[in-house]
Amino acid sequence: MIDFTLSKSQGAARDYAHQVAMEEMRPISLECDRTEKIPDSFFWNMQRRFWAGAAGQARMQAQEEEEKQDNVLS
Repeated sequence: MIDFTLSKSQGAARDYAHQVAMEEMRPISLECDRTEKIPDSFFWNMQRRFWAGAAGQARMQAQEEEEKQDNVLS
């Protein structure tokens, strides 16, 4: 049987993507559709969030790897 349960890091990534969509994309989506333009500020905000998210993801993955190694040594 296949287990579709998300790991902690996968769940965190999903939650982060949802948060970004709600905070960055949704507020400007109607205007972007009407004008067929995306403001430059959107791209800067996404870049900022990407780096913050990528760093956070890397920390979580490193932490999970340490936990796995601790369990193996026990």
